Amino acid sequence: MKYLEIDPQNYVYGSVIFLFLSPVIQFLLVIIIARIFLKKLFEPAAKYFLGLSLICIMISEQPGIINFMTSFLSCSQDDPHSSPYVGLHPSIKCDTSQYLITRYFIVIPCLILWVIVMPAVAFYSLYSKRTKLNSISVRLPWGALYNLYKPKYYWWGTVSMLLGISLGFTTYFFQGDAKSCLAFAFILLWIYQIAV
Repeated sequence: MKYLEIDPQNYVYGSVIFLFLSPVIQFLLVIIIARIFLKKLFEPAAKYFLGLSLICIMISEQPGIINFMTSFLSCSQDDPHSSPYVGLHPSIKCDTSQYLITRYFIVIPCLILWVIVMPAVAFYSLYSKRTKLNSISVRLPWGALYNLYKPKYYWWGTVSMLLGISLGFTTYFFQGDAKSCLAFAFILLWIYQIAV
């Protein structure tokens, strides 16, 4: 970053904004690609393609976004007389107005969306379609969440999503304590393995 003359503070804030907008940008690109290759954007094949793309973007982006956003929330302080700073980015001070605006208007809404809203929507959608899971109209867009499992375990994709969320939050809850963070992650993975 020094070689490119990029201020580390601007780089971190730019990363937060990019991660916040990344899924939207990806989905817009998918819509553009669908529009180029498919004649009508609202025909069944296009709707299935867009639904599957949205689910895949959600599954692939969620852990990284949660991990980065929770690390942005974790503030550390070396001594009582110094300003607190973001744990993984010591150049970002936690008591500045830019940090507080980013925290309350980008990071926390983003976490609410990815941690609460997305899994709830996925679970509700699968639950409401649980009698039609084998139909092509449900399996094509939503199958990424349950194709690996028997139909009666359709909810397991949401459990896997919650595991990723829990692992992402370990950096926030165990700030600066690597041993506890690793122990908690190991316990989560162990419980998940037993449940599998």
